Amino acid sequence: MSAVQMGPVEQFAVLQAVYKELGSALATGDPANLRGAVEGSYREVYEMTGATSFDIRLGGEKVGTFSFAKTPATEETTERVFRVADSDALWKWIAQDDGDLEKDWCHDHAGEFARHVFEQTGVMPDGCELAEVTIPAKPAGIKGGTARIYPELVRKHATFMQIADSVMGFLPEPEEGE
Repeated sequence: MSAVQMGPVEQFAVLQAVYKELGSALATGDPANLRGAVEGSYREVYEMTGATSFDIRLGGEKVGTFSFAKTPATEETTERVFRVADSDALWKWIAQDDGDLEKDWCHDHAGEFARHVFEQTGVMPDGCELAEVTIPAKPAGIKGGTARIYPELVRKHATFMQIADSVMGFLPEPEEGE
């Protein structure tokens, strides 16, 4: 039965089944699926050659591209960050205050409160310090790949049987009795 002979509900059933099965095979971020395998092979070529864009061909004809966006290198930096170094000393400091410190909130958010006091007044609460944190340098690299496939070119350059075999290969076999 061709798509022309199917009603909308039948077409929907077929397309929804294909969509469901192909979605997991083409999802980004999974190195174990089909897309992950393709991205992995292009990543290997990138590592060997530095190339970031590749033609996707079907029967020798270009039907799309696969490319990686470059990420710039960053220098190592050191930042000063506020942190609680001694929570016992901080609690003693908080307990000395006779004012309205919202001690319940402070109990759950002592570090945030101490940072707030420091940022607002410049007073360093006991048990706290400014520490240097080193953020390591990152080499230039690439982000995850982007595929751009042109369906009209796939239709033009693939045979019906290639398309049917590709799609049917992803649908699970029916269990006995179905």
